[in-house]
Amino acid sequence: MRLALGQVLETALGRRLLYAVIEDAGVFRSTFDPSALIMAHAEGERRQGLALLLQLQDHFPEQCDLVLREGLEWRRELARVPEEPAE
Repeated sequence: MRLALGQVLETALGRRLLYAVIEDAGVFRSTFDPSALIMAHAEGERRQGLALLLQLQDHFPEQCDLVLREGLEWRRELARVPEEPAE
């Protein structure tokens, strides 16, 4: 796993993918829901995202910081650029 992560971290696209996986897992948002089942599911997804983030922090601390910085920049860019209408 460590070798694969190292290779993914070598490219901007790979770092963007890792950020998207971590973000989609719910690491940066609350998992609270009135339904215990929905909340348990969200916590399970978040746990997987946190496990990936921990692997990055443990084995690639500098690149982990880069993933998070670039991810925030990417999210800001997406917020600024309006989506093109579907044809």
